[in-house]
Amino acid sequence: MLQVAINVLDFGMNVQQAIEYPRVISASFPESFFPHAALPGLLQVEGRFGEATVAALDDLGHRVRVMPDFWRGACTVCAVRRLETGALEGGADPRRDAAAAGW
Repeated sequence: MLQVAINVLDFGMNVQQAIEYPRVISASFPESFFPHAALPGLLQVEGRFGEATVAALDDLGHRVRVMPDFWRGACTVCAVRRLETGALEGGADPRRDAAAAGW
């Protein structure tokens, strides 16, 4: 998921922090599954963004729906990356039953 990659690459988060960070989902595009619902112009944001962020998005003209924290509809991401040291770093999404493990 792009938001997770941006959190790691641009904001220096580790993989787990990036996965757990609140998400924004556009409902403008048709869903993958039948009946391919779409809600043009709607942003769905996890509640952890806070009222100030929701108000700022609203002021910019977005229709915003606040979703529950760690909302399952915000995709599920599990990821692994190799650090410069050669060590592997993993993360799992608390939005679903998932875990990162290594040996």
